[in-house]
Amino acid sequence: MRKRILRTILALLLVFLAFFPLEGSAAQDTLFPSDNERFGFGVTTDITQFDVSQLHAGWYVNWGAAPSSPHPDGLIYVQILRLCDPDYHSCPPPYYTPNGESLARIVHANPGVLWLVGNEPDCPYQDSVGPERYARIYHDVYNTLKSLDPSAQVGIGGMVQASPLRMKWLNRVWSAYQQTYGSIMPVDVWNVHAFVLREVRPGHLCDGRGAWGAGIPPGLDDNCGMLVGVDDLDRMDIFDQQIRRFRQWMKNHGQQDKPLIVSEYGILFNQELGYGYERVRDYMLGTFDYFLNTKDQSIGYPEDDFRLVQRWAWYSLDDDNFGWGTTWSALFDPHTHQINQLGLDFGKYTAPLVRSYVDLTPDSINLVSAPVYGEKTAVDVRTSVFNWGNSQSPASAVRVSTGGVQEKDSYLPPVPRRYAGEATSSTKFSLLVSGPTTLTVKVDPNNIVPESREGNNTATMSLTVNLSAGNLISNPRVPFVGSHAAFSRHSQERESLGNNIFFPTVSIARRTSVTLSLSVRNRGDVIIPQPEVQFGLGKPGMDVLGTVSLPALAPGEEKSASLVWPDAPAGTHRVWAWVDPQNEVREGNETDNISTLDLLISTRQVYLPLGMKH
Repeated sequence: MRKRILRTILALLLVFLAFFPLEGSAAQDTLFPSDNERFGFGVTTDITQFDVSQLHAGWYVNWGAAPSSPHPDGLIYVQILRLCDPDYHSCPPPYYTPNGESLARIVHANPGVLWLVGNEPDCPYQDSVGPERYARIYHDVYNTLKSLDPSAQVGIGGMVQASPLRMKWLNRVWSAYQQTYGSIMPVDVWNVHAFVLREVRPGHLCDGRGAWGAGIPPGLDDNCGMLVGVDDLDRMDIFDQQIRRFRQWMKNHGQQDKPLIVSEYGILFNQELGYGYERVRDYMLGTFDYFLNTKDQSIGYPEDDFRLVQRWAWYSLDDDNFGWGTTWSALFDPHTHQINQLGLDFGKYTAPLVRSYVDLTPDSINLVSAPVYGEKTAVDVRTSVFNWGNSQSPASAVRVSTGGVQEKDSYLPPVPRRYAGEATSSTKFSLLVSGPTTLTVKVDPNNIVPESREGNNTATMSLTVNLSAGNLISNPRVPFVGSHAAFSRHSQERESLGNNIFFPTVSIARRTSVTLSLSVRNRGDVIIPQPEVQFGLGKPGMDVLGTVSLPALAPGEEKSASLVWPDAPAGTHRVWAWVDPQNEVREGNETDNISTLDLLISTRQVYLPLGMKH
């Protein structure tokens, strides 16, 4: 909880009281190659002002979302959406921020990352969302994120603590989701905070020891929940009960095979209330031992040797003031930016856990120039390689192939550690595209580099072939030949001669010249040399008027094919245009090659003065 309000029994205190990196598409062979990367922390100011390398941690949160977040020392950043419930606050839909185009920009810039939907939605002093409203918001956010990035990981916002009262709130969220949407709530990563705080509605006595703490979850009618005291914030028995309670809930709801993270926890009280440096240090190190070593085959996560918790984040890196007194829970001094003794203790614990490892994966595949359809073309395949490991990789190779028929290896220079840069391999490749083609790249194809996981070394690039017929138009577009002008002229003559002359009209069939034009777009990834367009009447393929060849079309390029129909007769005609009518180009989509137009060519109206009226 960031800057959250707590009240002591003497009403003396105001305290201002969010991960599982599944970036990449392949499942990890080793869940945590280096156990130190389980450790994280929350940041309230600018993380770049601190030498966080001294902590040997793996991830962090700052209770926000951003398209380009710092990654000092290779730290992974977890995105958090903030929520609002109009039943408790004045706020417009969709009741989460960022949203719309802002959210889309962040998602597209950060594929595969973890998103937490809210921060303490169960807390009236934080996001404060009723359980039924939270189910609806979560549904909207989950589907929005997955539509923008199917590889995104989505987790719930962390409740303040897994007390019986707050599990009641979570039960209502789960039930509301299933009742509203007819399916179980889809969660990739479960998340909870692990504080030990009082639950009392302001204005109620309960046990008479004050209403400080986490309050009552919105939407619940209870006035009293967990009634801990000022001296209970570091009780490991309550801490253990809450973690086990949440894991048991996960198992009861068919979620045991999902990871659980604790995205925020710590000691919020100060020395004046009994929480001196040694006490805070002992609690922090005790929780580290608990998280690393506590396993239970009945409720733990099977992929992590049945540990109860997979990752955790201490509160905080840099918040050393909860309203008054001396607080010891900050790892760094927010003013001098120097590491505190607690930060040194954090780093001393994590340093022995560091294990060097490499984890290579293709990040992007690009062609410097487009191949030509039906011709062997020399192309340059550029493969950018990212290293999710904590150590630079040695030089290796990248293999480019097409269906296993053609393949070629090229040199890959050493790849820096996570977030320190990428390395690019350039493969000169002779490529023949005679239809939709898949390029496959594999990093370290001969397994020279020992990696923490080998299942994410391959990526593919699809080269599509697709010519598309656009609008078919005529010139003139609606050729009502001669009638309007003739009618106007003879009307004027009739008026000048008075009403004594009789003007009968005669319809004369006439042929005229019409130019037919079709826009053709290359929606594929290869150059199409001289595509043909055929024009005709009636049913496509019948009554051919002629065929036109276009110059070569590059990917994304659009050109117009035109044919003159010199003697178009009067009447109504169905005109068609067909791109690649002989199917000489093997396309992935052959359904968009024909365009039609209903064309009306009218008769010519002639007015003849045949006699005088008597």
